[in-house]
Amino acid sequence: MVVDALVGMGALLLAAAVLSAGSALRLHAAYREALRELRDGDRRLEPGAGPGRRLEDELRWYADVTAAGRDSGWRYAAAVVVGVCAGVTVLAVWTFTVRPPALSVATAAVLLALAVVITALCVLEGLRFERLLREAGRRSALGGLRRLEDTLVQVQSANADLGAANRTWLRTRSATYPMAAQLANWRHRAVRRATTRRSRALAELSRVLPVDPAGMSVRPPDGYADGVRGLNPLAAAAPMDDDAWEAAVADLSRAAEYDAPRRRRWLSALAACAELRDDPPARESAGRWALDAAALPARARGDRRTDLLPDTVAIEPSRPKTWEGAVGRARAVGAGPLLLAEATLRWGYALAASGNDLDRAVDAAAEMMTETRDPDEYLSRVRPGFEALGATSAQMSRLVPQWHAPAPAQTA
Repeated sequence: MVVDALVGMGALLLAAAVLSAGSALRLHAAYREALRELRDGDRRLEPGAGPGRRLEDELRWYADVTAAGRDSGWRYAAAVVVGVCAGVTVLAVWTFTVRPPALSVATAAVLLALAVVITALCVLEGLRFERLLREAGRRSALGGLRRLEDTLVQVQSANADLGAANRTWLRTRSATYPMAAQLANWRHRAVRRATTRRSRALAELSRVLPVDPAGMSVRPPDGYADGVRGLNPLAAAAPMDDDAWEAAVADLSRAAEYDAPRRRRWLSALAACAELRDDPPARESAGRWALDAAALPARARGDRRTDLLPDTVAIEPSRPKTWEGAVGRARAVGAGPLLLAEATLRWGYALAASGNDLDRAVDAAAEMMTETRDPDEYLSRVRPGFEALGATSAQMSRLVPQWHAPAPAQTA
């Protein structure tokens, strides 16, 4: 029985070695082919090389090349090798428990060690080649632009996580059930962690920029290059002089005009750019752009290999004055209940995030409740939103529609 177990361990070890060698050969071939493709692509993207292909086509090619390591199937081979190693381990443990001769124990130990080494080499080799491909891709002409889009997605996710953590903390802080204060303190730590992640994402964005698609032989979507250029001073978080501010507004305005698939991104950045100037025209423009961005439907983001240039809103307005102006403009133009609710909740979140009371937003919501053509739809969105922001019972009581008793029927 011991001999049979050792023979089985040897057969499994041989299978693992063959699979690992085949995976390594495929990885080497995929890596060499990817490097050759990247070099050819860089020559194709050099300025003056020709009219250039569409940016979406180049990014799709870039995604396929940099994913060559994963596409080679080494992960499936590594999973099989790990399973083989588990089988060798089971046989080795059984061999040790039956008290075989010392030579059999030594043989089983050597076979087990070889199985572990082969498995580790298979996994580490695959991870190493994926890392080398990522580094080669970053050195490519399109690497900076791909990192910019990925970083914008990370900033948007960090903003969403921070908003969710902050709303949870505010709702818990205003609760009155037992241990609510202790739970609020615990959830505030989650807010601090989310704030740290967002700061890191913004710092990474400032390191990725500037990116200039116009410096490559490629045809970006209309307005896209202008928008990326307009993001540069905003992501740097440095004071802008008049010329830099006007140039950023002009670039982002052209992007919002021509680049319709990413219009929410550029309008949000325009509103954030207008917030940098504390004067009436800039405040009015910030509110107008913020409302226009909120009026656009959010587009679902797909996989990075299919949705190459997503409409990610990474830099957006955050001052209460901006959203107060957006609410005022929405009321002036007679916006629908859904847009009114969205602008009101954004205003409330800006107030809560800056440590202010929600009274002004709640009072405005109570007034709009009587003005909007569909108060039930408006309240169905506003009430849960203010409750998540930690509104008090007195504030929530203002958002209850007035009930009027029907007039008594007149008798003849």
